Amino acid sequence: MPRRITLFVQMRNVPCCRAKGILRDSLIITLPTSEFIGQGIAEATLYDEQQRPVAERLFYVLPDKQLAITARPSKEVYSRRDKGKSKDTCDRFRGKTGTGRNMREYL
Repeated sequence: MPRRITLFVQMRNVPCCRAKGILRDSLIITLPTSEFIGQGIAEATLYDEQQRPVAERLFYVLPDKQLAITARPSKEVYSRRDKGKSKDTCDRFRGKTGTGRNMREYL
């Protein structure tokens, strides 16, 4: 028997997306990651026709913005109490690079 359902997804108590459909044997709903406010745990609640909750699941949203951070030490081997220095670079998907002090601009 087909049933009308509503899927409501929120993250950190902020509504991210809502989808409606007719559930027969199964129903696949694709959620766009651009609708989420960032990475973290999201909560999905499935409602029936009378908007009563039927099921609830938690899932983890991976970030779209992935960083590749590279740290190169100034020496190969340090002796005890040597001051260590490193050159840090941060690469994003679009090929932008930055130094350690400017990494916040890529987050």
